[in-house]
Amino acid sequence: MKHKRGRIEIIGEILDVIDKGHNRKTRIMQSVYLNWRNFKEYMKFLLENEFVEEIVDGTERYYELTEKGEKLLENYRKIMEVLKIVSLC
Repeated sequence: MKHKRGRIEIIGEILDVIDKGHNRKTRIMQSVYLNWRNFKEYMKFLLENEFVEEIVDGTERYYELTEKGEKLLENYRKIMEVLKIVSLC
């Protein structure tokens, strides 16, 4: 049985999905298993705090990590790695 994800885990998952190149709204939303309402809430937070930027190229819209977002993702991954080690003890 999977545990309920917290806000930090969801944000980390969104950043990770964007970092891996899945950067369109629907693909991000599906990859992190969010409904549209929750997805909009998280993306609003990430955009307002400049972790993610929206790129508009003609009719296409996609998202990329900012430098600040890359640092947050790096720190998130480090924390998750430490938590995995601790849970093995």
